[in-house]
Amino acid sequence: MLEISHLSVEYTLGKQKIPVLEDLSLSLCEGGIYTLIGPSGCGKSTLLKTLCGLIPPVKGTITFRGETLSPKNHLIGLVLQNDSLLAWQTVQENILLACRVKKRPYDAAFFSDLLDVLKLKPLLKRYPHELSGGQRQRAAIARVFLLKPDILLLDEPFSALDAFARDELQTLFLELWQKNPTTTLFVTHSMEEAVYLGQTILLFRSAPRQTLEMLENPCFLLPREEEPQTIWQWTQQLREKLKEESI
Repeated sequence: MLEISHLSVEYTLGKQKIPVLEDLSLSLCEGGIYTLIGPSGCGKSTLLKTLCGLIPPVKGTITFRGETLSPKNHLIGLVLQNDSLLAWQTVQENILLACRVKKRPYDAAFFSDLLDVLKLKPLLKRYPHELSGGQRQRAAIARVFLLKPDILLLDEPFSALDAFARDELQTLFLELWQKNPTTTLFVTHSMEEAVYLGQTILLFRSAPRQTLEMLENPCFLLPREEEPQTIWQWTQQLREKLKEESI
């Protein structure tokens, strides 16, 4: 279980303290995939940065499996909009990088399976500048899954891609996650992406009346091509909820 209790986070701008998250409490079951959606500035990305230790909270606690969540105690994978591949290393070297840095052996069979699912085997000897945006993000996703993290955090990883590449990566990511169910928090500004990828959707509302609504997603794992009407209807409901927030 991932437990967030009375979490508050703020930024400092000169002498001014700007609250971003205020008294946030949340309990997430292990092994689920949670999409986070809400207005810009409501704290979605800040929550991910706090979970991976980049931003310290001003109060509150975060625990995972009963102990304080920390990069020292847990493996936390992070995928950003920018793939962060090293330009001077090949695709294979980039994928293996996290395991080398953490000094962790990797599972060769699992590595091969990752390459198959993400269609990366023909690209292993290429360098990042020789790849498309979608290919680069597939390599970044392979790198973080190979580490077998306890928690996986993704901050709009597909937002810079064209529609075709984005749809393909969403499908590949979901296939990979089903084979390796990892506690996953996925930030997005796309209603369709939130509905397609989220087992549970976390709807953020901004301060000063900051709240968080958890919505179990009836469309999770529904094939897009077979249930377009159901997915569209649920997406519209989510869109209406966000409109209510902006009024």
